[in-house]
Amino acid sequence: KVIDYLIEEKGYKEEEIKSIEGVWGKKMPAYYVVVVFENEPNIKYSYFAHGKVQQFEFYPINDKEVTVDGLKNFDSDF
Repeated sequence: KVIDYLIEEKGYKEEEIKSIEGVWGKKMPAYYVVVVFENEPNIKYSYFAHGKVQQFEFYPINDKEVTVDGLKNFDSDF
């Protein structure tokens, strides 16, 4: 569902997505999807996929501080 959303609604190409992984979490939501994009290999974006797909979190893989201003794949609907 998230890959379809990214490609069909957000206009990404499959090759622009480095990885996509479903995760069972301990917090809400219990199940979410983590996406890493090729153009930002050090940022993980989390998507909630129950009902409407929505980006709800981002965080750096390398523990460096990140601001929204510098992100290429930040969803402004978030």
